[in-house]
Amino acid sequence: MNYSSPSSSWSEPHGGGTTAGGLHNGRWLHGFSVNVGITSSFIAELWGCREGLKLAHSLGISHLMLEMDSLLAVQLIHCRQLSVGPASILLNDIHLLLDHFHSCAILHTLGEGNKAANYMASIGHGSPLGIRYFPTPPASINLILLGDSAGTMFLRD
Repeated sequence: MNYSSPSSSWSEPHGGGTTAGGLHNGRWLHGFSVNVGITSSFIAELWGCREGLKLAHSLGISHLMLEMDSLLAVQLIHCRQLSVGPASILLNDIHLLLDHFHSCAILHTLGEGNKAANYMASIGHGSPLGIRYFPTPPASINLILLGDSAGTMFLRD
C-alpha cells in the first residue's frame, strides 16, 4: 500500500476498533478516544468517523483526509444516500457533517498502515464509556505519527 502524507493544509482524523482515534497533519493537532461499548467494528468505525468529523469542524479545519480501515464504511459514506438500518443515524450524521468541509477525501487503508489510529483506539479500550479528548499528545504517539506519515507498514499484531 502506498501512503501520501497530507500537506500541512490538510488534516487527518483516524478511527478504528471499538474505540476511535485522533487528528494530525504530520504533527499532533488534537485527539480523541471513544469507547462505544460492545458493538461491531463497523459501527465503531462509523462512531470514530463521526467524532473525528465533529472535532475537525470544531477546530475550523476545512480540508480533510479521512482514512478508515472498514471498506464497507468507506463505500457507504461515498454513497451519500439516506440510510436505513442499524447504522443509519451514524451514516446520516456523517453525511451532514461532510457538508461543513471545503474538501474531504475518504480513503480505505489497512490497519497495519495506521498505527496512530490503533494506538489511540487502544487507549479507549480501558476507558469508561464515552468520549475522551486529548489536546496534547499521549506518550509515544509522536514516533508513531512519524512512522505513519512516512508510510511505514507494520505486520499485523
